[in-house]
Amino acid sequence: MRVLFVRQEGLAGRTSTAIWQRLNSISTACDASIVTAGSIPANLTKLKVLQVNREPQQQDSGPLRQFYRRAAFAVKVCTNVRRLTRNGRRPDWIYTFHNYDLVIGMMLRVAGYRWAVDVLDPPDLLLEDVPAAYRQRRLLKVALLRLFVLLARKAIRQADLVIVSAPDQDSGFAALLKDEYRVSAERLVALPNGVDPELILQKPIAEPHCGKPLRTLYVGTVGKQRGTFFLLDVINEVRHRAPVSLTIVGPAEGEAGTALASRISELHLGETVHWVGQLSHSEVIEQVDLCDVGLYPFPNAGVLDGVIPIKVGEYMARGKPVVASDLTGVRALVTDGTTGFLVPPLALDAWTAVLLLLSQDADLRARMGAAGLLKAADFAWPSINAAVVAALTSAAT
Repeated sequence: MRVLFVRQEGLAGRTSTAIWQRLNSISTACDASIVTAGSIPANLTKLKVLQVNREPQQQDSGPLRQFYRRAAFAVKVCTNVRRLTRNGRRPDWIYTFHNYDLVIGMMLRVAGYRWAVDVLDPPDLLLEDVPAAYRQRRLLKVALLRLFVLLARKAIRQADLVIVSAPDQDSGFAALLKDEYRVSAERLVALPNGVDPELILQKPIAEPHCGKPLRTLYVGTVGKQRGTFFLLDVINEVRHRAPVSLTIVGPAEGEAGTALASRISELHLGETVHWVGQLSHSEVIEQVDLCDVGLYPFPNAGVLDGVIPIKVGEYMARGKPVVASDLTGVRALVTDGTTGFLVPPLALDAWTAVLLLLSQDADLRARMGAAGLLKAADFAWPSINAAVVAALTSAAT
């Protein structure tokens, strides 16, 4: 089976990303190529790269320039597809990831090619992530973004196969695609996000200290929509009753970094909370290994309820108990009371009580970490991606 991936952007060589893992698994099982305008890491050894050159994208490039680049890339993709077909290597599948590559997939679908779209994030998330201040300043851009989301919905509806990150077809992003995008169940493949098998430990690492203070960790974007500021309130409550520390790893949304530093100062948490900014993935894993508890404090924010967070899987893969918001996507990973605790989003008293309990019971932390490690093995990427290959094979026959 021949699969042609289309991805205008390049790809980092980090093996923990969902896209890298999908490309690796499918190119191992199939005759796979990729048309791209970016760089593809050398560690994807079985993926044939059809490079499309373009001028480097400038940070200040305007909408018209971006439109020109995307249109030029679309033309070159179609040229490559025609060349492959003439040479007797017609793709059995055109496979796209990125929101802006949907148009190319739809064009080739109209031309008679089978099209699979991997909806890692539904287009609606583009609007969810737009800060309120930006909406007020850039009305035209936001209007164009809304128009694109409408067009993307129509495009996804035309795909022969839609792969989505969701616990099952009736929840999370899959339910959104069925109910609002009108994607039929026969064309929908719902799968959880996975864990890089190389990260899964054979046994939990012993706690790096004697349990005082309780070392908690948040990995992700810093922003109010991510629950980061709520965590400061939780830690402020806990520290008055038990020794605790919080390490925050990740970049900030817009001016959230300044606001975070201000809030830390206001609550006098300078000795308790440490924001280290964005780190490499290997450095992130080092931070996970040093912590006692991994945190995922997302609020219940619309379609974000269906996110199946890779970072939660990585906490578990390193043998750490997880305290997370009780959201649809998180329930696919965390078993409440066994591998960690699921707590109502933004419930200050409940979050405080759970962290106090964990701070006082090292044995409980160890049991939950060991249980999480076992469960993480069920979410190794190769087994999840095997279902994608099976769906492509079945739909192509």
